[in-house]
Amino acid sequence: MILRDYVAEERVDLACVTETWVWDGETVALSQLTPPGFLVLHQSRTRGRGGGVAMLIREAYSFRALPPTEITGIECVGLVLGAGESMAIWLVYRPPNAPAESLLALMEAVSGWALEHPRLIVMGDFNVHADDAASTQAADLASSMAALGLTQFVTTPTHQAGHTLDLIFAAGVIVDRITASAVPWSDHLALKARLSVPLQPCLGGEHILACPQSVMDPSRLLIALRDPRPPGSSLDELVEDWHGRLFEAIDEIAPRRPLLPRVRSAPWYTQGLRQQKRELRRLERRWRRTRDEASRTSYRTLMKAYEMAVKAAKKEYYAAEIAYQMAIATCFAGSTWYCILVVWCFKYGVRTDTIFMKVQQHQHCHTALIQMPPEVIHATSTKRENGSVVTEFIFTGFSCYPDLQILLFVVFSIMYLAILAGNIIIITTIRRDSSLHIPMYFFLSVLSSSEMCYTLVIIPSMLVNLLQKMATISFIACAIQMYTFLGFGGTNCLLLTVMGYDRYVSICRPLHYPVVMNQRLCTELVVFSATTGFLFSVFDSVFIFTLPFCGPNKINHFFCDLAPLLELACARNYVGEIILVLLCILVIFVSFFLVLLSYLFILNTILKIPTTDGKRKAFSTCASHLIVVVVHFGCASIIYLRPQSRYTLNEDIFISVTYTLVTPLLNPVIYSLRNKDVQVALKKSLGRSTCTQKM
Repeated sequence: MILRDYVAEERVDLACVTETWVWDGETVALSQLTPPGFLVLHQSRTRGRGGGVAMLIREAYSFRALPPTEITGIECVGLVLGAGESMAIWLVYRPPNAPAESLLALMEAVSGWALEHPRLIVMGDFNVHADDAASTQAADLASSMAALGLTQFVTTPTHQAGHTLDLIFAAGVIVDRITASAVPWSDHLALKARLSVPLQPCLGGEHILACPQSVMDPSRLLIALRDPRPPGSSLDELVEDWHGRLFEAIDEIAPRRPLLPRVRSAPWYTQGLRQQKRELRRLERRWRRTRDEASRTSYRTLMKAYEMAVKAAKKEYYAAEIAYQMAIATCFAGSTWYCILVVWCFKYGVRTDTIFMKVQQHQHCHTALIQMPPEVIHATSTKRENGSVVTEFIFTGFSCYPDLQILLFVVFSIMYLAILAGNIIIITTIRRDSSLHIPMYFFLSVLSSSEMCYTLVIIPSMLVNLLQKMATISFIACAIQMYTFLGFGGTNCLLLTVMGYDRYVSICRPLHYPVVMNQRLCTELVVFSATTGFLFSVFDSVFIFTLPFCGPNKINHFFCDLAPLLELACARNYVGEIILVLLCILVIFVSFFLVLLSYLFILNTILKIPTTDGKRKAFSTCASHLIVVVVHFGCASIIYLRPQSRYTLNEDIFISVTYTLVTPLLNPVIYSLRNKDVQVALKKSLGRSTCTQKM
């Protein structure tokens, strides 16, 4: 109750408590610990008595709890505060009797936290005497934290004996107004501090006034700007006239709203530098652990190489920026409109490349607005080729399960081998047995071939990526993967529709079946299915990969699919997206509707059969196909026909694994290997092979 009163009186928003002495399941104690209007995050000690750490945070704040981290001899609890440019806060308690290696284990964990969260706070009772200049533990802790970019802010005693044991380390966060006061429930002093996040100022020190892009009509904007007004005599008056006319037009079409931009602090910081920095931290930890000269030499050598690489990356990035701006200046040299636009951009904090990229997106604006020559488009393309465009993608689909990747590799490998074996057995059996040379099994063999190609596009690369620390794919390879995957996926949808039509003719028009389903028609249906599926795939792939990709390049999936790539695009083509949805509806919904229509006629015919055995036999020929249809079209509908706002990584990975691995694995079992005709033909083939070996 004393703690609850203290939190209420001090009006704190986040209270961190160590040594709670609360064990798992003690809900009454936790409720007594939590003041009204607060939520509690608690981590109890796993072994022995005492310990425990807790965070009390106001309900009004947006936060999420971080998964618990096991650190030798350390108790900790963490959360991420805010959304977007968020801040991670970890509360740490190191008991006085903690083993010596606990600080090293803590630094291992902090290095991972610092990589994941640029804005990080690590605070708590470290039980190291930061006030003692001769303490090696305190010196090692401070130097290790400084190497990770974290600064220690507590300078006053935090214990009644005059020691400084409770520390606050922070990176990307301002910690000030630190005060220490005695409390009746502990021999430690209560630290109170203000945490604030430094904001990147916009040019001019103001928020950007932005209008919603969805309601911005470029043609209306051009009409509003085309209204002639007598310009001033000087360049400053022309700029002011342009500025006033532009924002009057914007306010009329789409009223602006204040927006704090998210500024990327280091656009030159590449993935290679990030990987090099991880290796540098690994060598630093090894040197601090072993203290041998070889580790120190390796660390210092890589440190020099890293510093040189950072300088080179900065030089390359800013050289490309300067060259791009000079290219634009060359294109518009001598143009009055260019002078007005450039002065306006620099005066009001607008990037010139943003202006020209927007004009490039609406090429009909060239003659109406500023008479943009073709060289500007070339300059924009050159700039993207010099480093702004994405050249490779990184798969992060299974990165959230690092401990399960080896297990997933083994399980998926077994499933993939089973898929290949089952489909090869089906194709070989149908090909060798003349009694199976009928349309039904011809379509089955084609479907099995398509399924093998379908999985061959995805599964091998996924298995390789599971064994790598960073799963990457080039831009071209990603386009090829999506094109072939969607092509075979569309082919499978249409093949299932054709097989439904085959079942309809076989059951509803049995006397006409040999005439209607002749070899020529079957071949034409297969060719039509493959051609149509890949034509749809061509449009989908061209639409996706003509969108600009300028970062980030992390695909929240394990292969290149439509929704994750649309999330990464820097611009939107709403007309193209509508056409894309219509094509998906055409392939998935229309195919499923035709299959459903076929089965309605089949059901009507089966109900007219007088005998029970006849009905059972007719149903048995359709049941397997119907199961495959429901699973295949159900997964495809969930992935490709739902709103993009409902895109979630975990659900999509589960569904994608279902239709890329589980469905192709079940097809040979539930569709063919349980078929009596296929079983008899398979036994004949095996018997024939055995006889041949004996002879």
